[in-house]
This record gives sequence, structure tokens and C-alpha cells, in this order.
Amino acid sequence: MVSTLKALNPQCNLSQAALRQQIPPGLRWLGLLGTALTAAIARWLRDKYREESSRTSLTRVLDVFREAQAVLRGPGALGPDGERHLVGGALSYADIAMAVAVQALKPFGPSSAASARPPLKVLQPYQAEFADLIAWRDALFAKYFPTDTKSD
Repeated sequence: MVSTLKALNPQCNLSQAALRQQIPPGLRWLGLLGTALTAAIARWLRDKYREESSRTSLTRVLDVFREAQAVLRGPGALGPDGERHLVGGALSYADIAMAVAVQALKPFGPSSAASARPPLKVLQPYQAEFADLIAWRDALFAKYFPTDTKSD
């Protein structure tokens, strides 16, 4: 197990005893099985969050945005209400989900401390490419989720 942990992190300079302490207490009683399980989980996490996986995820996100943009530009997107929608020319969960996803590209409304999240830095260079998708999201939010709540 110690060699496996060192293989996962070559910069690791811990002693064998210190490395054994990295195993969760609830798994230590399992002995070698616990160490093998911990190593398997560590490998899975390393592979899941490696840089290549991040680039692949960015590519997938951009592909989804491009597909949504193409659908909204298509003739079947215009609904009887005069608005563009992703499915069947009517407001659907797909519209809501895509509008929420576009929040990562550029949050809705003015920037302020009250904003839930800032835009993801990795997506900021794509704001111009998806400007019409952002405008669509803004119109959808303005119509169905108005934020102007004036009190009398």
C-alpha cells in the first residue's frame, strides 16, 4: 500500500508509518483490504480530476452550448408565444436547464456582491461566441423569472 500511495504521489516523502495514517480510521481494521481500497479510491480520484479530464469536460460544455445555440437558431425553435425554445417550441425543462448552465458563462443581471457565483474564468473567453445564447437566457429569465420586486 505504501508503495501504491507513493506511486500516486511521487513527491510524497512521508515514512511508511505516516503513510499508513493516511488510511481512514474506519478502514484500518481491514488491514491489506483497507489499504487496497484506499489506493483504489485515490487512483479513481486522481484519474477523475486529472488535467486531461478537465480539458475534455470543457470541450463537452462548449459542444453543448454550441448545440443549444444551433437549435435556438433553427426554424423549429420559435414557439407560438414568439419566443425561442429548445424543445417543441414551448417552455420546457430543457430551457430552464440550459439557462442555468449559461450562468457559468455569464451570470444573469448586474455584477454585485449578491451574485450567487462569478462566471467561470475558463469560460469567459467564450462569452462573445455565445452572446446570443446569453441574450436568449436573459430574455427567458426576464419573462419567466422577473427580478424587479418593487415593494409598495
